[in-house]
Amino acid sequence: MSGLVLTLVVLGFACSSETPSQEASNITIQATQDLAILEKSWPLVYATTDSRSDFEGNPGWMAYFNRDYATALTSLSGDAQARVHIELASLYRQALRLHAHSTVHLFESNAQETDPVEARYLLGVSKLFLGEQDAASALLLQPKDSFGPFAPNADIWRQALDESQLMSINADTFPIAWTEVTPGGQLSSESVPHHQLPLNGDSGSTMSVTDGTTLWLRSIWHEQAAQLAAPESGTAISAALNPFRLPFETHQAIELGESLPVDWLFLSYYMSDADVHFLSAIQKDGLAAVAAHAPHSLYSSILTSAIVDQKVSVEQSVVLASRLKEQLLNAIEEKNGSLDPVHTIFAEFAEIGLLHSAMVLADVNDQYRDAGEIRLNMRDLVQKSPKNPLFFLELAAWDAGNKSPLRPQEILHRFSSDYPALEVARAPLDSLHIRISRGSGPGPLH
Repeated sequence: MSGLVLTLVVLGFACSSETPSQEASNITIQATQDLAILEKSWPLVYATTDSRSDFEGNPGWMAYFNRDYATALTSLSGDAQARVHIELASLYRQALRLHAHSTVHLFESNAQETDPVEARYLLGVSKLFLGEQDAASALLLQPKDSFGPFAPNADIWRQALDESQLMSINADTFPIAWTEVTPGGQLSSESVPHHQLPLNGDSGSTMSVTDGTTLWLRSIWHEQAAQLAAPESGTAISAALNPFRLPFETHQAIELGESLPVDWLFLSYYMSDADVHFLSAIQKDGLAAVAAHAPHSLYSSILTSAIVDQKVSVEQSVVLASRLKEQLLNAIEEKNGSLDPVHTIFAEFAEIGLLHSAMVLADVNDQYRDAGEIRLNMRDLVQKSPKNPLFFLELAAWDAGNKSPLRPQEILHRFSSDYPALEVARAPLDSLHIRISRGSGPGPLH
């Protein structure tokens, strides 16, 4: 099939019950792809049963497919094991983003006179995680005796800010008894440290709060475990983590053309290593990454047709993703001779992956509302696929940023039994929900 031309011609906006705009219904995608790009996608490479035998016979990969991370960690090794650690590191980063947004809304835009004095620390460290370093510095410079049980953590964060050493903080920096970082291991304690702080001027009443620092350290623990599991795969580790880094982090540069081991691609939302590089580059280069990566990345090449007047078109992104799924199924059927149920799942990975790239691109391009629309389209697709805690935590963090706590509460309830440390994010979220619904009051009282 190499050398043939794949042309995506969009005939209509089939994913919506609304009547599509004339512009969307008459899109003819001019950017054509050499089918060789599609042939490099893992769903086509592993279209036949024989080609998947090493994966399908491995209990670790079956556990990973079902997002049973605990079993996957102990059953896989090397790059595959590192990949699971990075997904957990990404998950806890998104939980921290949720925690930080909820805390800022709780103690700033919805502040109450009775808020605990120590809330200034929680607000300061949350602003730090969200990239507001000047505001964080001002809050963390408060007299440390006002930080109560958080004073040791405040000293560490303040010193790291003063010395521009935020990225040097790791699981050993804070006075917390962590399990030694071990590839394939997990933290021995999933305890959720809550603090009962006295309300200001309200004798006898307390408020339950948590410090997002514990989520950050948990994420860093898994990142370090990934580096130990696959010490030669620094590029893959950085590329996989980049889309989920927090605003205060530095995105790691990825050299175009560096190949990634297949263990980072199979059953992923990236069709090839070129798509991983593209998504990583978006964080730094924005729309310019589309043209730069189009010759190699399937997603980038397709999304050139979704850019209209220097904006990412939601309508076209959704249509293109649906058409990519259809084209991939056609190509798989041609190669395999027939379609199996697993092939539909493979093609859905591509559809969701293209939408995720479009969403990140819109976010970086300051199209917050458009990115949200794409995110909600992804949600409808992901709900049909194997459970994906990372996507749903990312969705919950976005909701929390919009001061909308209801769905994040449902998501935390859904996944906290598998990841008890997610309960750290519940404290400010629950308080925010109560405060918004009542319009007043200090949050949960005990």
